[in-house]
Amino acid sequence: MKVNLDLITGLFQKTPKLMDAEQNLIYNIVEKMCKNQDSILVVLNAKARTTGQYYIKNEKNGYFIVLSGNCVKITNDEFYLVRYFEQDMIKPLIELADSRITEDCDKIQRNVFNNELEVLQNISDSL
Repeated sequence: MKVNLDLITGLFQKTPKLMDAEQNLIYNIVEKMCKNQDSILVVLNAKARTTGQYYIKNEKNGYFIVLSGNCVKITNDEFYLVRYFEQDMIKPLIELADSRITEDCDKIQRNVFNNELEVLQNISDSL
């Protein structure tokens, strides 16, 4: 008996779900917060960055976001919103937050290196 493997594997593949209007808005908010230079991003449990909790804080606008597992929490002084996403929907948000944290770390390292060079140059000039 000949078995069609494409047919069998097609039965077990999940069709990707589309985001509803609220999820789309939440997604856009998180994306904008990650891209906003006034936002401060922190990851808890940096050894497991893909499974850790990401904190996004924007004091200028008064918003605070937590990405944790498949959950997005958004809060300010007036409201607290918790919404759950499918894992494949939240993964790009986690990757975006992780990318921003990596960029911030790279900037800090470059600044430290430049400061070290400046100090070394000052020492050299003073001798």
